Amino acid sequence: MRRFWFVLSLTLFSLVITACEKLEFDPDNPYGYFEQFIHRKLPKHLPEHWFFDDGNDVGFGYSYRANSCVIYFLDEQGNNLINPDDRSTWPVPCYKDEYVADPDSFYDDYYLHSPRSNRYMLFAPVEGRHIMTYPLRFRGRDYEIKFEYLYTDKGISGGSGMYANIFRCKLEDRFIFSDFENPQKKNIIVVLDKDGDIVSLQREEVEKM
Repeated sequence: MRRFWFVLSLTLFSLVITACEKLEFDPDNPYGYFEQFIHRKLPKHLPEHWFFDDGNDVGFGYSYRANSCVIYFLDEQGNNLINPDDRSTWPVPCYKDEYVADPDSFYDDYYLHSPRSNRYMLFAPVEGRHIMTYPLRFRGRDYEIKFEYLYTDKGISGGSGMYANIFRCKLEDRFIFSDFENPQKKNIIVVLDKDGDIVSLQREEVEKM
């Protein structure tokens, strides 16, 4: 009996050690290193050339990160809730007070981001912070979008400035996207009930090129 408990203890210890092991940082494959932290806490100290913010205390206003992640909003019958011909059905990323007060003004500023089909191209504003949270207004209801960015000065054209990576993005505290995930899942299917509550959220895999 003692032997049984001894073997069991060694097995559990081995499993714990294995679970705690982390990949070492490889400058040639930083994405592989950061991928392991997508669903757990980031280390307090990042590798060289990687930062939690862009280091600008003054700030230079908003920019945005291009990405190919799209969200489809469906009802429980599978009908698309975004109508490209009806602006009142377009999701509005309200990261500025003016967009909260007047949602139409977002698409006045960013006409190219208006839906061309029944889907929403995830809009990722950047202002140099690690965490950015704002409401996504859709059909009269606000859904929380949370971005966590990581910045790097490695390989930047011209040798100055920072590039913002989307480390983690969540909708209503549900993980939807990361630049560091491989293979990436860029098609997000969100099903809403008649009250606007999220019934399900599915992520479709898209192979990284």
